[in-house]
Order: sequence, then C-alpha cells, then structure tokens
Amino acid sequence: MNKYFILACIVASLVFLYIFKDNHYLHNIINYQTAVNESKRTLTEIEINGVAITVEVAKTEEAIQRGLSGREVLATNHGMLFIFDKGNRYPIFWMKDMKFPLDIIWINDSTIVDISKNISNPNPGDTTNLPLYKPGHPADTILEVNAGFSDIHNIRVGDLVKYKLEN
Repeated sequence: MNKYFILACIVASLVFLYIFKDNHYLHNIINYQTAVNESKRTLTEIEINGVAITVEVAKTEEAIQRGLSGREVLATNHGMLFIFDKGNRYPIFWMKDMKFPLDIIWINDSTIVDISKNISNPNPGDTTNLPLYKPGHPADTILEVNAGFSDIHNIRVGDLVKYKLEN
C-alpha cells in the first residue's frame, strides 16, 4: 500500500507540474477572471462633436484608482469616464501601470476645459518619479481615450460633451 501512495504522489506531482508549466493554466484562470470582471463594468455612450464614444464609467473609489491601469489595449472610440463630486475640482492623474498612451480630456459642467494630449505610458515596472497630470482649470469629469483621439476627431477646449448617465 505504501508503494501505491508514493506512486500516486509522484503522478500527482507530475500532473501538477505539467498543468502549471510556464503558468499557462494559471494565466488562463487570471484571463477568465479578468473577463468576468470586465463583463460587470458599466458602459454608456457619450458624444463629442458628433463622435460617439463608448465609455466605462468609473464609479467606485477602487475603479477610479485603478482606471485603465494594467489593461493591454483600449478599443477604438472607447474610453473611461471618471466623475468627481463638485468638491474635487483639480483631480490628479498618473500613468502607473499603463500599457498604452492616452489623451486625457478634462471636462467641467459638460464643457471641455483642458486636454492633456499624447501622454506616454511609463516603462513596464517603472513606479518611481511618475509625472502627475491635472487640469489647468477646474474639472468635475475626466475622459481617458487613446492617444491622438482628440486630434483625429478635432476635439478642442470649449467643445460640449453630451451624456446621460444612469444611476
């Protein structure tokens, strides 16, 4: 019986090593969990200059802090919308763990008040001395989109942003 137990342990160990070889199995579990989390996101559509943008609304403090960090890409004409209470008029953003460059469109009372264009993502793993970004004017809403989006669609300071958010 002792021989069978040892043999079973060896077989189980080999199966374990095969499954977790190069962490592919673990990577698939993480990708599945990410997909599940993404399916729970609140998506809505906004419009600037006739351009429809599908946005994920960052509602919770955790979602606001995480933002788009860690994501591989952002689809064309997609973005993330951050809505702040009227008390936080100069929110500060950074590019920690970002994997692609962004335009940050700063909005106040549905009007674009500033645009930070073509902000480069940091080198992978770089968490020191990251630049901070804030608007030049008070802002209550921030839209992050792919770098170059504002130039491609001729989005300028003073443009109106149309959106209706459901609670």
